[in-house]
Amino acid sequence: MIQRVQTIFLLTNLFFLMTLYLFFELKSFALDIFNFEILININLYLIFCSLITLISIFLFKNRTTQLFLNKIQIFFHFISLLLFFLELIASQHLNSIYKLLIPIFPLILLFLANNFIKKDEDLIKSIDRIR
Repeated sequence: MIQRVQTIFLLTNLFFLMTLYLFFELKSFALDIFNFEILININLYLIFCSLITLISIFLFKNRTTQLFLNKIQIFFHFISLLLFFLELIASQHLNSIYKLLIPIFPLILLFLANNFIKKDEDLIKSIDRIR
């Protein structure tokens, strides 16, 4: 499990998300979209993404499920990136710009992990074809 490169990427992603949750005070923010106020809790987002990453790490034998969970997490990171960007535009404060960096680093790690999972899957399929 740990000898695989994608597991290292997923562990780094988990470490990053849990560091943000434990050591930084990221609470929540309200976003007005079309006269609807949306309250976004960043801590719940971090915990949810951390749990998906942890489950994905332990599903190392089932690569297709691992890919699916990572794609779900990539979707959530894109949504959060969009919401943080909308909040930055709405508030126009420079102290909100650091929130844009929260989903970018995990996105890079998840794309790298998915790339290596796909390479493993292709290698296994090619070995099965030879038999």
